[in-house]
Amino acid sequence: MSSVRAQFAEVQEQLNQVHSLVDSNTPSDLNKAATILKSLLPVYKDLSGNEESKRPENLEILKEIKSRLTEETQRVMNKKEEAKSLQLQQQQQQQQQLQQQQQQQILESTTRNRQASQQELPKPQMLCGYLKKQGDKGLVRSFKKRWFQQRDTKLFYYEKEGDSEPYGLVNLPDMISVKTVDSGFELATPSRVYIFQVFKPSDLTYWTEGLKEFKKYYQSLQNSQKFGSGSGSPGGMSSSGSHSDFRKNTESSPQPLNSSTGGINTTPQRGTPIKDRRGTVSGGTEYSHSSSSTAPDSPTLSSSYAPSPSSGLNSQDEELKRRENEIIRKHQEKLKQEEQDQQQPPSQSEQIQSQPSQQQQQPPQISPQNSRHGSTNYSQQQQQQQQQQPTSQQSSPQVIISNNNSPRFESSQPNHHGSNNNVNLESFRQSIEDELNKKFMKEKQDLMEFEIKKRLEIESEIKKLQLQLDQTKADNEEKHNKSSGDLKKKKEEIDELEAQVNIITKRNQEMDIKIKELESSRPVETFPHEFLWTEEVNSRDLKISSQSKRIIELEEQLKLKDNAVTVIKRENEMLRQETEKKDKYINELLEKGGGTSGGSGVHGGNTMADNKIKESMVAHQTQNAFLLQEIQRLETQSQFKLDIKIQQIEELENQLEQQLYQFHRFREAIIGTMSNEYCDKIERENLEIKKEYFQTLGVSIKLHRVKEGYFANIDINSLFERVIKENVHYRNWPEWISNQFKQA
Repeated sequence: MSSVRAQFAEVQEQLNQVHSLVDSNTPSDLNKAATILKSLLPVYKDLSGNEESKRPENLEILKEIKSRLTEETQRVMNKKEEAKSLQLQQQQQQQQQLQQQQQQQILESTTRNRQASQQELPKPQMLCGYLKKQGDKGLVRSFKKRWFQQRDTKLFYYEKEGDSEPYGLVNLPDMISVKTVDSGFELATPSRVYIFQVFKPSDLTYWTEGLKEFKKYYQSLQNSQKFGSGSGSPGGMSSSGSHSDFRKNTESSPQPLNSSTGGINTTPQRGTPIKDRRGTVSGGTEYSHSSSSTAPDSPTLSSSYAPSPSSGLNSQDEELKRRENEIIRKHQEKLKQEEQDQQQPPSQSEQIQSQPSQQQQQPPQISPQNSRHGSTNYSQQQQQQQQQQPTSQQSSPQVIISNNNSPRFESSQPNHHGSNNNVNLESFRQSIEDELNKKFMKEKQDLMEFEIKKRLEIESEIKKLQLQLDQTKADNEEKHNKSSGDLKKKKEEIDELEAQVNIITKRNQEMDIKIKELESSRPVETFPHEFLWTEEVNSRDLKISSQSKRIIELEEQLKLKDNAVTVIKRENEMLRQETEKKDKYINELLEKGGGTSGGSGVHGGNTMADNKIKESMVAHQTQNAFLLQEIQRLETQSQFKLDIKIQQIEELENQLEQQLYQFHRFREAIIGTMSNEYCDKIERENLEIKKEYFQTLGVSIKLHRVKEGYFANIDINSLFERVIKENVHYRNWPEWISNQFKQA
């Protein structure tokens, strides 16, 4: 019964711990609570199958444990779902931040040097090593040891080093961020957030810094390939080799990509081929004479990203293509019609000089949100400009919106007009670049201010954590001092009890000596000398009485010592339970201290505090082990003494039985040969001996009960008369007398 109650108490204590862990609402505490609940399931199954648990007094406790176990399990599952939803919200926020970063990268891309594509990027070192990876399925997401090996852009993980078949992989170009959490780090991707734990602090620096270097390397590689594709050829198209490498490295990356330098792009859908990503517009223009057979002298307007047949375009892209082609066709027809209606052409010099100034005054305004329709808007602006200007010349310049960074001029007019156009275009380009540089510097300054603010917040958090660690350390020292003081007090109490046991033993020995002296001073009745057997009977009677008294005394001493040993065992068990609770509490404090130090970056001061706490814990455990050894020694000594007493009692009982057997044999012989008077005398003497034995036994039991604080006000003589009437055997007298005292 006591073992079942102890198990009930232990289960309820663990459920209380789970309740407090769930209330803390941290990932580590939730995982710990789930682990405790998982360990409680087999314990509950064993308790429900136990017969003692089905008793009425235990059945209510079992039902309460079942309801609490179900409630705590539901709470843990709800907390896990809340954490998942919060994680999804964080991922959405990260995606929004990604979009903002993409817009910033669009501005930064215009200020970077084109020579970055020709410089060789140092490739970071490939990562490998053992990590603990958290699973993504199940109620309890445990950490498992895995071997991680990086190969090119993939981070494969295996069960152990040397395996050929991986368990899975992490696509490094999809990596969003890397940050430290608890005793490990977190790697975030658009599809999943991976949580890892390291085996030593140096591994944490190795993995986090290595992954961040790889992220920087891929971003630099993508940016350099973007610039390389725009400056590889005069027409703005890169070579086939660089384009294929660029596509290989960017199809799996969520970073924004554009197909030419200085263009403005929208964020494409993931998985869309680069050749189908559209919406880039360049600020450059190109002048040339048309050589069309149908309209040799009419100006035409075309877009640089003429729609190419592709099977991967969706319905929206096809609709945009159709509208753009229709607008271009209508514009060309309108220009032809105007050309035919013109009769008086203006001078070519005025037209050429006025056209760049109008372009400089009204540049095409293109926003990143409407970059897909940029070419159409620009063509409409050019159409309005050409409607306002009377163009009657047969050889007017042709305007082409291109992705080239350096415009080229081909015209039949004199060279000084072309040089003026070049100057105007260069000044226009320079003004755009200056404006973008200003925006870039402003963004950079904002980022620096944000970084300084974050750094100050982190430093304040570190100070708070340091204060919490100092407070925890002081609390631990205070509790340790209290526990050591309690142990000293308990040890002193044990010493006092042992001293009391020794005093009681000495008193018992003194009482035995006094009883022997009284027995020796008592006159012994002798029989007439003519009977030779009387002396032998008398001596044997004396031996029987002395041994009976000795048995009674030994039984009393044995009971007293058994009671003392039971008390000592009970106190020792209480001490052991208290020390176990304190050890458990110290371990919890150590775990909390270790988790806090891991989240704050593993400081040297925390390590020293942890070492001191561990040293105090080791000293505490050593002292507990010494106390346990002392308790075991006392139990062994008590058991050894008990065995010796039992053996002595058995030997005395055997001797007593032999002497009783001889006594009965002599008695039968005496009764068969002597007169009735002598037999009556012998019976009276036996009755007196029994009475003395009964009185001695009753007085000893009475004194023992009075010493223990029980009721013992009963007349021994009346009890003797009752025991004679009921004809109770003398061997059953101790039990009978004890029952009478209990009934009274």
